[in-house]
Amino acid sequence: MPLRRAILPATSAIQLSPENLVRTDGKRALHDQYINELAGTGFSADDGASLLMAFRGLQQESVAQGQAHNNIAKELTTLVADPFDDWAQSYKVRI
Repeated sequence: MPLRRAILPATSAIQLSPENLVRTDGKRALHDQYINELAGTGFSADDGASLLMAFRGLQQESVAQGQAHNNIAKELTTLVADPFDDWAQSYKVRI
């Protein structure tokens, strides 16, 4: 079911009626209840180690990708840019 939101004009003010306050309090209570229920489940006991290992893995992969990029850049310089520069200089002398 798609979530629909009413678009209010910029000049309208939100009315805080007793019904809205009760609904807000109820939603807040449900939120707090769910947060308390989920506090000791899932990855919460191991979040730090799991996140650290994920970060280290990403860091190592980034370093490897950076080295590969650097190697490709060096090869392009030695195999393409330098020979073209030599050719361009010699062409300039010939003209």
